[in-house]
Amino acid sequence: LDWGESSVKNEYRILYHGCVPGSIKGSTVILGDEGKPRLAIIQPGPDPLKVERIRSKGLAAYTREKNLDAERYPCFMFSKKAASDCFVSAIIPLAKGESAPKIGNLPVSVNGIAEDAHGASAVEISFSTHVDVLCVSHKDFDADLEFGPHRAWGHLAFRRLNKAGKTELSIEHTMADGICGR
Repeated sequence: LDWGESSVKNEYRILYHGCVPGSIKGSTVILGDEGKPRLAIIQPGPDPLKVERIRSKGLAAYTREKNLDAERYPCFMFSKKAASDCFVSAIIPLAKGESAPKIGNLPVSVNGIAEDAHGASAVEISFSTHVDVLCVSHKDFDADLEFGPHRAWGHLAFRRLNKAGKTELSIEHTMADGICGR
């Protein structure tokens, strides 16, 4: 998760380079050879960032200079025109044959006030066996966080839920004087 703040809209670009073959499936980048473990780079829905494969002259010159196989060194760009926003990427290892999980944004309130994504962001990642939830406040480091149906204290919170919705793991972090942890 990373955020940008601006009073005018800008074109934001986030680049990922792989060292294995890669492809785009919808708004997800899949890195790795088919039939083997892979890595998925996923943007949350329902409005994920636009993704495209970069095939520029500069990248081609770099791969030639470094003697790299261009198919094994793909570059992908996620982009969005926005003013203040938070950019979330879930980088998920996938076992052979495993499908990428679904990821969505959750609404966030900090100290009882609804936050835009550049102030605080939360995502819910739904795997076949469990659900992970992550919330981060970008500006308030010691706060009451509400994200979806969850509540925590601090600036960062994580929950792992089993398929029945029971919390199996809960982590909360606070920050004071530049020191993180609780």
